[in-house]
Amino acid sequence: MSDSGNWDALAVDQVADLLAAFDGPWWVAGGVAIDLFVGQATRSHHDVDVAVLRDHWPSLEALLTGWDFRIGTNEVWARRGPDQPWLVEFVLEERSGVDWVYRRDPEVTMPLANFGRITADGIPYELPEVVLLYKSKYADETNNTADFEAARPKLGIGARCWLAGALEVVQPDHPWLGQLL
Repeated sequence: MSDSGNWDALAVDQVADLLAAFDGPWWVAGGVAIDLFVGQATRSHHDVDVAVLRDHWPSLEALLTGWDFRIGTNEVWARRGPDQPWLVEFVLEERSGVDWVYRRDPEVTMPLANFGRITADGIPYELPEVVLLYKSKYADETNNTADFEAARPKLGIGARCWLAGALEVVQPDHPWLGQLL
């Protein structure tokens, strides 16, 4: 689309207001989730990613009646109208029962109850190890490297081990493995 770079991303508190009436779980994802985990902005972000369960998308779409969407396989860009900037990218997460399932390899799972954290302000966000697993596919991109470097010192041993185990499944020769354990 010609307007794919036209973003005016919502702030996380605006996302929380927008989703206050949503009846499903959601989590800030991507680089903004890393900032929430670290406790400060680590770099600039052109968009905000919000993870929702794929099977909850119809409910969210109904909540945002009248909005304009650009729907992809695993993400949905949303804005208030066709002549408006994009405000939020919804990332569609998979699940099997009560477990989150990594869409790139169903062998990697996690109980949904453990999938995120909540900031002191009540903003839910994806665990940094999950965010980094997604970012690991493009580890050579500057933003993904920056997010890994920002989060790595604050990851506990459990998070490091989970991410290392997931990387061993999906990318056993990944360069981050040597930096995790």
